[in-house]
Amino acid sequence: MVGYEQAITEKNVIEYKCIADMDMMNEAFQDFAQTIKDAGYTPVKSIFYANGGEIDQTENIPLQIFVPVAEDYHGKLPENFIYRSYFQIRHLLSVRVKGMTNLDFARGLEKLGQAVLETGDLEDPNTPTFFVFHELNGEIYTDISVGLQRRWED
Repeated sequence: MVGYEQAITEKNVIEYKCIADMDMMNEAFQDFAQTIKDAGYTPVKSIFYANGGEIDQTENIPLQIFVPVAEDYHGKLPENFIYRSYFQIRHLLSVRVKGMTNLDFARGLEKLGQAVLETGDLEDPNTPTFFVFHELNGEIYTDISVGLQRRWED
């Protein structure tokens, strides 16, 4: 399923930027979650992230990891963590896949790529690729999204 004009909107979001190899991403997420907990923050939703690298990149992937928390900012975060009272990315093109494996992601990225191509010459991707996890009826789904910007005529 492809969704146009989607958005990611959250309040009280903590962000961390890092570079990780594909096989170390899970460890990066775990370290991020532990740092948030140690700083006295309580996640209210799942971690989501943005991959700023190429789709097929497996090493030195620039990541932005996010999590919405219950608390207003009270400090205690390491210097390289950013607290945002409001986070929003709009005008996203999104696909939803069941699961969160590399194979699930590959299927979703293929669908997303096809959908971007179907926008023709009207819009270009202008954000990293976002991966947002949801649990629905005991199943994990992943929304894979990219922001689009209308192409201006020369």
